Amino acid sequence: MRGLGVIPALILLLTGPLDAQLPSRDDARARPIDCSIRASRQIELSPSFDGIVAEVFVRPGQSVDEGQPLLRLGTDLEEAELALIEARANATGSLNAARQRRAGLQDRVDRLREAYEQQAVSYGEFETVELDLRSAEAEVARREEELQIAAQEAEPLRRKIDLATVRSPAAGVIGEEILDPGEATQGQSLLTLYVLSPLRVEAFVPRERLPAVIAAQGLALSVDGEPVDPAAVTFDYVSPIADLASGTISVFLHLESHDILPGSTCQARLPAS
Repeated sequence: MRGLGVIPALILLLTGPLDAQLPSRDDARARPIDCSIRASRQIELSPSFDGIVAEVFVRPGQSVDEGQPLLRLGTDLEEAELALIEARANATGSLNAARQRRAGLQDRVDRLREAYEQQAVSYGEFETVELDLRSAEAEVARREEELQIAAQEAEPLRRKIDLATVRSPAAGVIGEEILDPGEATQGQSLLTLYVLSPLRVEAFVPRERLPAVIAAQGLALSVDGEPVDPAAVTFDYVSPIADLASGTISVFLHLESHDILPGSTCQARLPAS
């Protein structure tokens, strides 16, 4: 987590002299500070490739875990092509026949070599069989290469079929807009995922009260009128830019809670001494 640390010079200039602008300690602690609660991240999930939505496994408002399948794109053509390639890659009959022929020629060459050394056959007869063996060896190598190429062609298809199932990149809650089965993606978002752990709190601190917030090193939150456990709240950072229209500076916090939802009514105060 990023603490407040050294506040940018711009903030100090905006807040001005502390003695001139700080209200009394009791007033500063008593006055509420408006804040808003949002998801820490809003992720628009897009497909790895365009296609037609085949299945949707979630519904709006559903909580999901990281890695959970959300929907699947249709891959009928890819699956059919993969089946043909895998059949070709597993067709070892021609390779086995070529290996058997090579083994038979190797035995014959060995026998003829011994016979040639004993001058029982001519060199020409021995050479002919040796050339047949080299041809058989080349045929085995060709068949093995064909099977290897088929296996390599299958891998991108398997990868594409795997990517057709879109999985959640983080734990969160599904938004309202989801493509339905039969809809084409055409480069648009499939669905929206809201990451709620942690929640993102933005407190709109009046400029003159920022030094007191910094000195307190924290803010106490209440949501829908109920106090929030201080242990669930941590500082993230202070905005280096003030909103001149409202005269406030945003202080961002993280809030860990399974019960609080984005958009809940939120107020912040300086913590009690």
